[in-house]
Amino acid sequence: MKLTLNATPLIYLSKCGFLKIAKKLGLELMTTKEVVGEVLIPKFPEYIDMKGFIDENVEVVELKIGKEFINEELGSGEASVLTLAKQKKIGLITDDGVAH
Repeated sequence: MKLTLNATPLIYLSKCGFLKIAKKLGLELMTTKEVVGEVLIPKFPEYIDMKGFIDENVEVVELKIGKEFINEELGSGEASVLTLAKQKKIGLITDDGVAH
């Protein structure tokens, strides 16, 4: 099963160890270049762990954000994972109320 994640779920699920369990369960994790740009900030203490985890376990996709998701209320990360989920017909884990 494939899942895409936006920034906050990616960070929190990584911290609690779920993402490593997800890999063992055969879940394929995907996110977008925009989300990676939001979570991989070198000055953050989690940077090294997050970078290693993403590099080894998450497929990072570059895509053009769908027109239907471009609006003032959604950030580029949320809009990009909504586009990815729609294009690939896969599940999405998000904490963004507007994205729901």
